Amino acid sequence: MKSSLLNIVLVGPPGSGKTTTGRLLAQSLDWQFLDIDLVIEARLGCTIQEFFAKNGETQFRREETETLQDLLASNLAETVVATGGGIMTTEGNFALMQKLGHVIGLKATVASLAQRLHGDSSRPLLAQDDATAGEPKARLISRLQQLLIKRERVYQLPPLLIETDSRSPNEVAAEIVRHLRLAED
Repeated sequence: MKSSLLNIVLVGPPGSGKTTTGRLLAQSLDWQFLDIDLVIEARLGCTIQEFFAKNGETQFRREETETLQDLLASNLAETVVATGGGIMTTEGNFALMQKLGHVIGLKATVASLAQRLHGDSSRPLLAQDDATAGEPKARLISRLQQLLIKRERVYQLPPLLIETDSRSPNEVAAEIVRHLRLAED
């Protein structure tokens, strides 16, 4: 499929399927796949968790913005880009992503996100220890609910939002391709 769009940028909360769906989507389009978190880790020479622990969230959000600016400057084309769950919380990042390509939001219920993320300790904002909140999965659900409430406005910004709860990543990728084909006609 040839598209007039330069790239596709997937956004949404942690666990919504951006990376898994992004890889499958890139494969189906015969495009490149890029995970912004992996680009940042390569650039920083450490994991996101390590960077968060040493430098905090504010500095990490600056790194995300710089990475978006670098991607724009690189004239990236025919690439599916998976973003981190909080990238849209920084003012101006959504506009940068729109310049990069077609921004598509993935969404899921808290229950689905918790199911997908349970046992994943790689997400700094969700992996914090909190002995007062109950069982680990209950703590995760509570953090996800708080995160979704805090970010609700930005997760609604993309013109195309796709629910991933009851769909496999392959089905979500196929739906994105269908939407892009309809948009081209």
